[in-house]
Amino acid sequence: MAWRLFLRGLRRATLALPLAVLLHPGNGHAQGISALDNPETDSGWQVDPRGMRHFTGLSCPDNLGRMSRVKILSSQLDRIAGCVYLSPEGIAAVIRSHPKGAGTQAQASFAERFSQAGFTLVDGEGPAASGVTFRIGGAREGMRSETLWRFDGAQMDYTLWMAYTLPLQGALVGPILQAFIEEAASQK
Repeated sequence: MAWRLFLRGLRRATLALPLAVLLHPGNGHAQGISALDNPETDSGWQVDPRGMRHFTGLSCPDNLGRMSRVKILSSQLDRIAGCVYLSPEGIAAVIRSHPKGAGTQAQASFAERFSQAGFTLVDGEGPAASGVTFRIGGAREGMRSETLWRFDGAQMDYTLWMAYTLPLQGALVGPILQAFIEEAASQK
């Protein structure tokens, strides 16, 4: 009986030891659980009761409408910070904050880059009409589209990029856009 207990404990230790070595903070291959464990992408981010908050004020809740935050983004030359969201239906969205007044240029750059890449600019309908929309390709289910919206905040400008398929996901775009507009309006 004691021998069996010893072997059972030995098996558990054998499984636990490699895991402990892998997750040890001193190990260069360790991956932590926290979203703040990656210094390349977490610059200026801190945990917030609703999700994550950048020191500049951008708040990225864990969940926003149908969307779930899956990644935080660091600052770049024309962008302060951002977050990537996904919906259960496969809609992807990226919210970005920009210095005040830079949102218009970010939207113009988006339009120029996509036009130069050969994508077709389309007249959006419904919520897409208030953004810059490109047809990215066709799918069996419909037209794959990407839209970039710009909105002004009190302290920053915001852009929202979204990828979706029309008409399959068309009814979801408006409520998702509205959730991001309301979140941007609540930023301090």
